[in-house]
Amino acid sequence: MRQYPRAFEFNESFLIAIHDCIHSCKFGTFLGNSPAARDEAQVASKTVSVWTFLYARLDEYRNEHFAPTIAPMLLQVDLRPQHFKLWRNMYCQWDLSMQPMQSISAASHHTALRLEHERLRLLRAKDIVRMLLCFCACWPCTVVLRTLSLLCVRV
Repeated sequence: MRQYPRAFEFNESFLIAIHDCIHSCKFGTFLGNSPAARDEAQVASKTVSVWTFLYARLDEYRNEHFAPTIAPMLLQVDLRPQHFKLWRNMYCQWDLSMQPMQSISAASHHTALRLEHERLRLLRAKDIVRMLLCFCACWPCTVVLRTLSLLCVRV
């Protein structure tokens, strides 16, 4: 889904819901090793189908970026190791420390603000160095060092 976000009709929430339903013991859809085993155990008459449950909520699971004509019938997935990532929403869904606490746009805005702050601090430090170089020409060395220590604390 990361490599071809527009190629899938359903979003990752659908896949996670299927996984959760399989392990919830509420549905009989995936019980047994085959359809014959399910028929023999009369699973359909004793349990609810997972598909009935999921299809009732299908609008929640639609990929809003889906474009069926974009992707070829067979996707050429890049299998190099750098493209393998932990599926956090699936495997860490109950571990709040692994979940992002803010949206990507908020995080990028915060990063931009932090970078701007650091850029301004660097400019201020350069101004201080220029000012000290001017002092060095006119003042004794001890005065310059004392001034430098005071100014560095404020940067």
